[in-house]
Amino acid sequence: MSKRILLSTEISRCRALLAGGGSIYDIESRLKRWHLSSPQRGYDKPSPVSKRWYEILTRAIEEFKTSGYSFLKVLSSIQPLLRQEEGFYRKKQMIQKQYAFQGALGVVMPWAVAGFIENVQFNIFTLIAIVLQLVGLLGFWILFTLSLKEKPSEETWLLDFLHILLPKVAAQSSLVECLKLAIPETKKSPFKTMWINWLSFFESSASTDEFAWTDKAILSRDFSDFLTHLIRTGSPAFDSVLDYIEALSFDRSSAFEDQMASLPSKVSLVFCLCFAPSVLFIVLGSLWPMLESL
Repeated sequence: MSKRILLSTEISRCRALLAGGGSIYDIESRLKRWHLSSPQRGYDKPSPVSKRWYEILTRAIEEFKTSGYSFLKVLSSIQPLLRQEEGFYRKKQMIQKQYAFQGALGVVMPWAVAGFIENVQFNIFTLIAIVLQLVGLLGFWILFTLSLKEKPSEETWLLDFLHILLPKVAAQSSLVECLKLAIPETKKSPFKTMWINWLSFFESSASTDEFAWTDKAILSRDFSDFLTHLIRTGSPAFDSVLDYIEALSFDRSSAFEDQMASLPSKVSLVFCLCFAPSVLFIVLGSLWPMLESL
């Protein structure tokens, strides 16, 4: 199966096409061809990151068809964000494969050695070894689930919201109208409901300081204050929203790096508590008939 071209790479080609005089309809056509490169045609599936960004870009293209604004600025701003997201996803996949291989090696190697010396004996010791290895594999699975699977959080939802909002800000003159379009397109979440209520509260001309954000919506409260300032001062929103995305992405990346820094020590603990003792029990199980005869 052929490796699919990254969406960020396809965006580079789209940027070159626009710079060379291409239209937004040409961009729409190129992105559709990228999306239709299905596994049936010999390509691997797009990552969840690429699929989500494709949805965002598709909606943005429809809005830019009637706005008259340049789509090149949007692509130039989105591309580094997408590359960062793609790199983030690939790194998680690489770490998962690396430790999955180590776990498989920890299970297979002792049995391979015992089989090589043709002295594998199934008794209470080998049974204990099997149980320890199963517990070790379960420990690996739990570590990967907790460390690599991205949990639904305010930061994740807010980043997705900002990714949707960014091209709309470039195509619309009114930030309030952009919010009205962006919020319904976000993923279902309690934060989505809060933002819908906040926008209604804002439009009622009430003071947004009185809006009751929950304790879990710390980032949303901060970003709502930022948006309120932009709307009231009439400041250009595109660059400000882009800066906010970059700041959130940096915080997310730093948190992931800290989480990954602690993973090797946790994996070593699983090896010490499960896989290393299983080797001892496999050896004891293989030697037990000879020890019984002494």
